[in-house]
Amino acid sequence: MIHLFLGLAGNGMEVTLEDIENIGDDKEQAKLFNSEREEWVRDVEDGSSTFKEAYRAPHASKVVGMILLTFVANVFLFFLMGILIGTTGISLWMLSIPIVGILFTIYVIIYHLKNPSLTMEGDRALKEWTGFKNMLLDVGNFPMREVGSIEVWGHYLVYAIALGVGDRVMEQLQIEYPIEELDNSSFGTYYYTNYLFVNSLNQSVTTGVTASSYTPNASGTGGGFSGGSSGGSGGGSGGGAF
Repeated sequence: MIHLFLGLAGNGMEVTLEDIENIGDDKEQAKLFNSEREEWVRDVEDGSSTFKEAYRAPHASKVVGMILLTFVANVFLFFLMGILIGTTGISLWMLSIPIVGILFTIYVIIYHLKNPSLTMEGDRALKEWTGFKNMLLDVGNFPMREVGSIEVWGHYLVYAIALGVGDRVMEQLQIEYPIEELDNSSFGTYYYTNYLFVNSLNQSVTTGVTASSYTPNASGTGGGFSGGSSGGSGGGSGGGAF
């Protein structure tokens, strides 16, 4: 990350949010940045392979294969029905059979992509993280002080950002805790001000990465680095080198 931002987007010593946003202005710089970023993404994916093996059920790939075969079979049946209707004059309504089969198969494909077959360990991990996210989404319906201290919520905020609900948790923290209490705690020192900066950084990174991805000979898609919790708080771009 330091190499991507300081070495490629910046001058090797410092980088501003404006520098990151304007990566796409220099085509050669954008191409190099995008290439380095894609290599980093591949490294992250390789590092997560052990979790995929532990969490994804062994028969998951077979399920996908069966679904695709069913889809192909329904498409073949659709064309076969079309030929029979043209040659034998059977009712046009017969086409509804393969059409329903195709639509149902598409639904199954989408459902399986969103809910892949998991091992017991993977299913347990999914339920734990889903339950934790639901708890974070439910802030405001229970006294946050009874769950934990400001420091504990600061720790939770890191995960909230990754789960895309950081803005909601931060907003409720500002409601439940007086600003003086936030400022006088380690949360105010290490989390509060940094959270505002991370939001601004995420906007700039998203802009810059997206711009570099659409340069000639560059592939891939843009995206931020804070788990989708962008926008909202924080100042504008261009200020504050780091």
